[in-house]
Amino acid sequence: MLREAVAAGRTWHADRLALLCSVALTAAWCQDSIIELVRRLLASDARVKRAEALRSGRRLKVAILGAGMGGSALALWLRDLLGDQVDIALFTNGSIGGRCQALELDGQRYEAGASIISEVNVLFKALMGRFALKKRELSKCNMPLAVFNGTRFLFSTASTAATNGWKFATKLLNLWKLSSRFGFLSLMRLNRLAKRSCAPNFTRLYRALRDGAAYAHPRELLSTLGHSSLHLTQRHADTWLVREMSIPGPIVQELAEPGMRANYGGQGCNALHAFVGLVSIIGGISSKCFAVLGGNYQVAERSVEASEPRVLRASARLIRKDRHVDTSALYEPAFEVGYYALPEPGCNAGPSGWPLASTRGQKEPETEGLRVEAFHIVVVAHPLEHSNLCFEGCCETMQARPTPQFRRCTAHFLRGTLNLRYFAEATFRQATPTELRAAAGAYEADPQASMPLFENAIIPGIKVDTGLVVLVGGFQGLCQFCVQLEAVLLKSSVITPGAQCGQSGDPATVASQTLESLNLVVPPAVPGIMFLSGGQSEIEATLNLNAMNQRTNPWNISFSYACALQNTTLKTYPVAAQAKLLIRAMAKAQLGEYDPATADEDATAADGMYVKAPAQILTTADATTPFYSIGLQLPVDTASPAQIVASAEKGEPQVYKVFAPQPLPEEELDKWFNRCRSSPLHVVDWYAYPQYTIPQGFRPFVLDQDGVFYINAIEQVASAMEMSLIGARNVTNLVADWVAQRRGPRGF
Repeated sequence: MLREAVAAGRTWHADRLALLCSVALTAAWCQDSIIELVRRLLASDARVKRAEALRSGRRLKVAILGAGMGGSALALWLRDLLGDQVDIALFTNGSIGGRCQALELDGQRYEAGASIISEVNVLFKALMGRFALKKRELSKCNMPLAVFNGTRFLFSTASTAATNGWKFATKLLNLWKLSSRFGFLSLMRLNRLAKRSCAPNFTRLYRALRDGAAYAHPRELLSTLGHSSLHLTQRHADTWLVREMSIPGPIVQELAEPGMRANYGGQGCNALHAFVGLVSIIGGISSKCFAVLGGNYQVAERSVEASEPRVLRASARLIRKDRHVDTSALYEPAFEVGYYALPEPGCNAGPSGWPLASTRGQKEPETEGLRVEAFHIVVVAHPLEHSNLCFEGCCETMQARPTPQFRRCTAHFLRGTLNLRYFAEATFRQATPTELRAAAGAYEADPQASMPLFENAIIPGIKVDTGLVVLVGGFQGLCQFCVQLEAVLLKSSVITPGAQCGQSGDPATVASQTLESLNLVVPPAVPGIMFLSGGQSEIEATLNLNAMNQRTNPWNISFSYACALQNTTLKTYPVAAQAKLLIRAMAKAQLGEYDPATADEDATAADGMYVKAPAQILTTADATTPFYSIGLQLPVDTASPAQIVASAEKGEPQVYKVFAPQPLPEEELDKWFNRCRSSPLHVVDWYAYPQYTIPQGFRPFVLDQDGVFYINAIEQVASAMEMSLIGARNVTNLVADWVAQRRGPRGF
């Protein structure tokens, strides 16, 4: 363009020349990004380019053994590849979607398998777009997280309720809490692992798969991801993170590893290789997550519906090479699949009509007789580590190879509330004589400046008799060490109905129960009791305090509010914050003269402030608890998860999932939950993850050159829904190459 302009004798201004150069440089720099954008708009990741038609009268028969995410996507892409010239038989002994499914509890459905998807999952998102499925955003909903070491919470993130619904303030508070514990630079270093030169380049892999690249072995696929990816599968995750990536040990042990244990069936950094650990961090900590509105299993179901295969409810037991086939006729089926037909799904069926995964650990009844059918290509789309499949006359390398173990994982679904006494029960330490003498000396020197504060730090929601026992012990200790009770202020909670009671007591009853209980244990010498709001709404706290001061008491009764003074004040800031603060402070409830009829109360003052528990609990590797994680569950069709999280924080019963290595007795679950007895307990028991080894061994994608392929070979690289889709896309390309090699007069 410049050459033509000069030849034409045009005069170019400096600003125009600079603009043209900028546009040219930007176009060159963004070329790949523009191409990626166009490909996404054309849904090229979700579709496979149609291959050249087969010869007239020729038809390819393909058996897919497994209807999980990988097998379902493969059926769809094979239909794209060959159209009506491929006959697909989809064998399944479980539900469509495999380890991605939903169960029903109390009339609502919840994810029973893979529940979250990372924003970096290109193939999964492309399939969602192809079927017009909507996202259920999870990153915008703050899910308070706590890490438990078997004895106490090491740390916990803030809830949105703690900042009165200010999401930005919640993010800042969480960043401050994490930075205070681990250091801001350490958090940034962990969060930017995906940007390091050693990180796998998935963009390059997706581009290669779109262009038709086919990999016979996972090592070849790893070489496309980057020169260091294969090296990562030979290193322990903890060694690599700490020594090579300079991630401090505490952040690995308390933040990264608990997430890995929840993602990979209890396997921590000392069991996982570094590539799996890196995928876990990239898909969890370093990226935003979402779910499919209505259930993640819909991607697999829609793929099966669009591909229209013959779905056979059967258990495949045998892959055999037919010795009698005419080897000169390349279009003749060379393999036989032997299978036992299974009865139709019963009452234990999922949304698709297929049985839930809880039946997979049980032996299903089979109809009599082994049925045999011939196929050109057989694709194994279920883990061979947990399979009854045998090979005859083919796949010789599979015969001698020992079968590794698969991790047993059990998910318990129940409705209730977390029992914080198990996780965060306060420990009471008696003061030493030296400490008490020092306190007594300071009091004698300056009584006003050193007046002791005795706080009854009891978690709201425990039984009244437990709180009274603590108070009795506390006052006994004070008397034992001759503490002057006249200089003690008791900071206690009001006795109110429990969070799960479903009723709120009237002020007269609350005042009566509270004062009668305190009269039993608090000496009259104590000058004052200062009550906490304890999760009550501002109006409730004021009415209850007012009712107590309308009775004759041996103590001065006032308030020591925090939330009850700040809740409405923060919500009305800055317009009417000071006025609302004065209303609460000058309510005269400590004099028994509060009149709710004349008080100018805000509507938000009636909102309860009872914050119960975190939404997620992860465990460290040294925790002795019999579970890996506990998580609040969201119905698959809910579009407002924030309301469910807020309800759980207030102590209202919700559905939780307990992830453990084996089924847990109900007595054990009752330690951690106040369960709703009217709601059933659902247990999903299955084998979900491979047992990783260091260095990691691999099975090939090509089990037999004549036409037996294995999708789940990629699970030794990393086990995730997106990795299964990558394996399915790779096998699609392998099938395309297989067909291309057999074209001709005596072939396809």
